[in-house]
Amino acid sequence: NHLIAVLSPVLAYRRVPVEEALLKVMAQTDEAGLPSLLWSLGRVGSEAARNAINSYLTSENEAVAKAACNALIRLGDYHAIRHGLLVAQAKPWPVLALGVGGNHSAVNVLTDLIKSDRVSDDALIALGLLGDLSSVKNIFDCLMNPERAVAAAEALQIITGAALYEDVFIPAEIDPDELLDEEREKYEQTGELPTGPDGDPYGDNVTQLSINPDTWKQWFAEHKQQFDTSLRYRHGKPISPAASLYCLMDETTPHRVRQLVCDEMRVRYGVDFALEADMPVAAQEARLAEMVIWVRENQSKFVVGQWYFAGSPIGQ
Repeated sequence: NHLIAVLSPVLAYRRVPVEEALLKVMAQTDEAGLPSLLWSLGRVGSEAARNAINSYLTSENEAVAKAACNALIRLGDYHAIRHGLLVAQAKPWPVLALGVGGNHSAVNVLTDLIKSDRVSDDALIALGLLGDLSSVKNIFDCLMNPERAVAAAEALQIITGAALYEDVFIPAEIDPDELLDEEREKYEQTGELPTGPDGDPYGDNVTQLSINPDTWKQWFAEHKQQFDTSLRYRHGKPISPAASLYCLMDETTPHRVRQLVCDEMRVRYGVDFALEADMPVAAQEARLAEMVIWVRENQSKFVVGQWYFAGSPIGQ
């Protein structure tokens, strides 16, 4: 039993059918081991596992409650979303699940969060996943918050696909103890960083999404006509399995967003090709090729721009 609990993430990662064994050991597993066990059941479990998992949704241990919620929504239990809507107003753990599987009620809860002092990167990313245009202004306002600007830009990119990338210089972190005496004295007196032989400061040029509000404001002014406020959007296209697949295949999509979209494909559309964002590239490419075929064959089953859960529309 102990061995099964330890190996459960590996087995679930490969979608080995070990649901029955995991359910047997779950009652004997301590709190520290429950999150990985619940994560595993979210991958290999069936509706039969939902009752056993449901009792952990109200755990005082937030890691356990979060793992239970994520497992339940992957197994098609919308009760976990309803519970998350209430809890998210006081605790952070359901926030991302609301982005993966929620509807307009989730937009309202998350918008209230990002307008408050409880704004978080997770709440911004979750709103980006929901793709509701009513949240764009409030996400945009978070570009003015230095601590949240990067997440706000990512959320706007998830919705719009604007691709407002720019080259930014990131100064190297300087440890004063590693400087020469003359450099350290100058640094302590003026704050001026030492430079290399070419006279340039140490650091790297990186390409990242713009966090400049003016850049985004100009883009919205030029492109607002292409959006319909009655629809939800992903990368500038009305939300659909195809739009989510495009997001997965875009090499600029951040790792954390890619994993959430993998979950979303399962939660919203009921499709699971054993794709995880940390798989080797070759394995991901093979799974994505399978998903391309699935999307081509099943796209007509879904109305673009609308929210789904477990393959069924959930409306407002």
